[in-house]
Amino acid sequence: MDPSDLDRLADRFAALSRRYGPVFRSWGGWERGEQYLRGLLVGGDDRRNAENLAEHVDGATPRALQRFLSDAPWSAERVIEYLQEDVAPLLEEPDAVFVVDETGVPKQGTKSVGVARHYSGTLGKVGNCQIGVFLGYASSRGQALVDARLYLPEVWTDDSDRCRAAGVPDDVDVATKPVLALAMVRAARARGHLQARWVTGDAVYGGNPAFRDALDGDGLWYLLEVPVTTGVCPVTGPAPTTPVASGSWRLREDLGRPTTLGDLAAALADRWQTLTIGLGAQGPRTYQFAHQRVRAFRAGVLGGELTAVFRRNLDGRELKLYLTNAPPGVPLLLLGQVASRRWTIETGFEQTKT
Repeated sequence: MDPSDLDRLADRFAALSRRYGPVFRSWGGWERGEQYLRGLLVGGDDRRNAENLAEHVDGATPRALQRFLSDAPWSAERVIEYLQEDVAPLLEEPDAVFVVDETGVPKQGTKSVGVARHYSGTLGKVGNCQIGVFLGYASSRGQALVDARLYLPEVWTDDSDRCRAAGVPDDVDVATKPVLALAMVRAARARGHLQARWVTGDAVYGGNPAFRDALDGDGLWYLLEVPVTTGVCPVTGPAPTTPVASGSWRLREDLGRPTTLGDLAAALADRWQTLTIGLGAQGPRTYQFAHQRVRAFRAGVLGGELTAVFRRNLDGRELKLYLTNAPPGVPLLLLGQVASRRWTIETGFEQTKT
């Protein structure tokens, strides 16, 4: 936007400053933060560093903005608390979805905390970047990013001197992406502002059985993408009335032989349904869906009963596989709509990166 656009939003900008400014009780106070935010909103430069931003804001200097960014301590926890409280009345509804995902920010050098060679979807290849794990909140009313955690790879957590030099607290240990995601979901629920029935995410999270089990234990319904190699036993009939040994599929008349979700999808034949799950930028979003009750099967042991959900394009390509712990009576259309919420977080990434 240009300065005149920001002037038209002066009242809303002032309200934002009154709300979040008190968090920044440090060098320069919120005056520097307000200047920085103004620079981000009106600056058109591709490289939005302190020097470029200062050129767009009266009274700002590169040194002052850089000191605000680099040296001013402030509570990220309080900002997240305010953010989630503000988002709730705008977006909250009973069937809302917590969305978990990660994204990379390209970085040069070796000293930025957490920087390492990762695969980054942003880059489309392995490259030097920082990885953040994010929590999104999505409903039929819209979406927002509501929390974030920096992912520290082992090349960092195994090097205490490097961590200390970058300001990483001594008590920070290695945590996988699913562990970080679970912590954010639990923290959001504990704050009490945002309530959601569902959690969704890609196979980085759905492919982690401990993550699925933890969500189930917390009373949340998940619908998570999983790898094609995920082991299951199809449920082919009602459970037997006589108890049988746990993990012994051969004695279970209600179960088929162990297989993978990929092989199960190939055998679905005429069980596909064509469903329109919403409107996209290019019109109705229509896919073919199928579902099958299964029991998880990992390390030779049967798990709980779940629903496998399959989605593909109308031409049969781009197969997606999901597992959900939602009750059997949840309509397939709703499951498809929940799965589609996963992409709202990509919109959040695009908006914040531009």
